[in-house]
Amino acid sequence: MSTIKRLIVLLIVVLPLLPLQSQIGLGVKAGVNMAQQSIQDIDLDFDSDEISGAIWGGFLEIPLGEGSFAVQPEFLVVQKGGKTLLPNIKTTINYIEVPILLKLKLINSNLIDINLLGGPSFGYARNGEYLEDNAVVKLNFGNDNIQRFDLGMHGGGAVELQLGSLRAFGDIRYLFGVSDLDGTDSRTVTNKGITLSAGLIFKLFD
Repeated sequence: MSTIKRLIVLLIVVLPLLPLQSQIGLGVKAGVNMAQQSIQDIDLDFDSDEISGAIWGGFLEIPLGEGSFAVQPEFLVVQKGGKTLLPNIKTTINYIEVPILLKLKLINSNLIDINLLGGPSFGYARNGEYLEDNAVVKLNFGNDNIQRFDLGMHGGGAVELQLGSLRAFGDIRYLFGVSDLDGTDSRTVTNKGITLSAGLIFKLFD
């Protein structure tokens, strides 16, 4: 069983055991990922140019007691990659990503909340392609020495607007890849990016 499947099974088992509080929320979000790749070769160490990719998905907000902390497990679809000029290649990879974040409410008012979020993320590449001199080539993850699994970190902040039984929010995050995506010994490739997204949070229980 893959790591992502284990996390999903764990959430399914644990969530029914949590107290059904009115603060537990279900969120949806969408936005853009300004993605890059960090590349370390034998003689080179550089970041690729940015590409714009989509990010969207859903999450749960689970308060930890009556304090300012919550756990926010997410299920996202994220486009990552980058562009290099020499050679002229644009790489786009579509990931299923499961971040498990700790959420800290810095300001909690009747109108606006300001939060910090951070934690690990577990990604799995569904498919991808690269564009080289206007020719589109599908990635073959086994033969192209590209790893599917992407362990990373999410960190950032969010502003929420209270709208009665629901909340509107916008957040900004930095995505930092830990896993080496390159399957060879000659170079190291990791994902990175800045995401901007917005969405809504609904109360699950009254």
